[in-house]
Order: sequence, then structure tokens, then C-alpha cells
Amino acid sequence: MSELDKIREKAEQGDAESQFQFGGMYALGEDVPKNDKEAVKWYLNAANQGHPKAQYNLAVMYSRGIGVVKDDIEAYAWALVAKANGYQDRARVKVIAYCEKLFTPEQREKGQARAKELYELSSAD
Repeated sequence: MSELDKIREKAEQGDAESQFQFGGMYALGEDVPKNDKEAVKWYLNAANQGHPKAQYNLAVMYSRGIGVVKDDIEAYAWALVAKANGYQDRARVKVIAYCEKLFTPEQREKGQARAKELYELSSAD
């Protein structure tokens, strides 16, 4: 069994780290055809299980409209969730600071409420 087959099998069985890796493979086109929508799908599977790097990657994809419709509030929410789950990265801090600087108070509140919802969903057992 190839390494790709092992990762795919574990991802399909629900392993969050494998789902994150598989998403990255699709995002970069490594050993699979580049496919941003598939990358989002696998990152979302991992993110919904509390995987902070997958959560951050979703923030980036939403902020840039890669594989999804660009949505700054969703990007902000996922960045906040990644932060709440311990993901530390200078770029993540920039996404949050950028949104907090440019958003209206209502947008910040909406993003924070969405982050709370996402965090609770990803923390549920």
C-alpha cells in the first residue's frame, strides 16, 4: 500500500491528522490533482474535529476565496477558533488583527458569534 493510500484510508476512516494531510495534498497538488474544493472538504472534516492547523487553513481559504466563496467573517471565525485551540502563527495573528481593524463592530460580533458556534461544534464529542 502506498503512502497516499494509507493517508487516504485513514482520512476516510475519520483520522483528523490524515484528513488535514489529505487536504494539504489537494491544496498543493501533491500526489493528487490540485483541487481546492477537495482541499476545503478535507480541511473541514479535520477542523470539525478540532484540528487547529486545518481550522487556520480554512481561515486562509475563506479570506482568499480559494475553493470557497470569499467570506471575511467566516475567515475571521475560523482564525479565532484556531487560536482558541492553541494554533500560534504570525500569519494567523495578522488575519485576526486585519479583520478586527477593518470590521465594523457588528461584523466583529458576527464573526465572534460564528467562532463560538464553530468552536462548540468542533469540541463536541
